[in-house]
Amino acid sequence: MDVFINGLFVVVGVVFGWLLQYLFPGRDARRLAEAQERLAQIGQERSEWEQRYRRLAGFTPTARINGRAPSAQFILISANEEIEAFQLDYLTDSGICVVSESLNSLRGREVQVPLARAPVQQIQSMKYDPRTGAADIRLRVLLRVLGEQREVTIPARVENVLIGSAYHRNVVG
Repeated sequence: MDVFINGLFVVVGVVFGWLLQYLFPGRDARRLAEAQERLAQIGQERSEWEQRYRRLAGFTPTARINGRAPSAQFILISANEEIEAFQLDYLTDSGICVVSESLNSLRGREVQVPLARAPVQQIQSMKYDPRTGAADIRLRVLLRVLGEQREVTIPARVENVLIGSAYHRNVVG
């Protein structure tokens, strides 16, 4: 008896489902199409996020200081992705930020960040070795890569260089 009732419910369910599909075919088809479209969209977004993550995980910037006093000096940053350098921080050797400066539109896979003499002099006067006049500093450049913020920190040394009859501050790093 229970088998007969369960069988009857299955048959009624199938007939009712068929009847609903017959009476409202566009609505279910529309829902299915929308669901398939959304699944395809989610798959595409997932693929884009995975690709972006791989690119971020493989992001490898290199930085070095170019130039020699009294000429202009700058930090040369090379990367395997397009970057935007937007801030330069002048730090003591212990990592305390003394001066920050905003950078204007420095974009590319290779950017040159100019060093300002006044912040270098300010840090040197705070943390110099009285015997040599040299000071250890750090230079931190804040970057945007693939919409994320990253930083590159360069350990450096400020040295006094005698050229002719004048001393100049040369940053080496």
